[in-house]
Amino acid sequence: NIVDVEGFVFSKLKDMYPDKVAKLQEMKQHLLDMNNDMAPMKVWQLQDLSLQAAERIMKSPPSDRLSVMADLALNFPSHARSLSRTSVSKDMKKETKKNSDMFYTNMNLAKTDAALIINGIHYDMDYTDIFTILNSVRDEERILSGLGRLGLEPAQAASLITLDLSSQDTTYGVDIRDSAVHWINNIETDKLYKSWPDTVQEMLRPTFPGMLRSIRKNLFNLVLIIDP
Repeated sequence: NIVDVEGFVFSKLKDMYPDKVAKLQEMKQHLLDMNNDMAPMKVWQLQDLSLQAAERIMKSPPSDRLSVMADLALNFPSHARSLSRTSVSKDMKKETKKNSDMFYTNMNLAKTDAALIINGIHYDMDYTDIFTILNSVRDEERILSGLGRLGLEPAQAASLITLDLSSQDTTYGVDIRDSAVHWINNIETDKLYKSWPDTVQEMLRPTFPGMLRSIRKNLFNLVLIIDP
């Protein structure tokens, strides 16, 4: 057994701090791994490295997560052995499984596929270059800066930019027979259009190109919802 590693005499430290033997052993193993970063790893040590990397990032302080992720991405081989000893929580596994199923269902992304998603916008890396990504990041930053200038808190800004404004969620059904609908211009009843014919047969009559047909029917309606 190696008792002196990088100047640390672990046999002496274990005698001095018997209640911290497990932590000292972990520190000793970490120092040994730093001196032998590229040593071959077993297959079973590699199977959960992605989850273990995610666990380490999420356990970091929120302000350090981006730098930790960048460090892991840039120096992954040197971190692989220490990552293999990271315990992955059940919540992380559950969340990863949920996200994996969602990506496969909505974007046809398998577990082994890679994807770039910026603030919910998916970029196909087969057709996206670095300049497009840079412009997208600048656009997102411009939006966030604008929300910041409005005096919004970070949580409020995050809620606004994650709103789902797709058409299926903003489709309304309005009963125009209700008394709440106030007609500003009603072709069928306004006196101004009383002389107009009220039959749709007028649409079949020939007219000059570009000329609107005068028919006393509300064929098109625009309903504005104000302070609903």
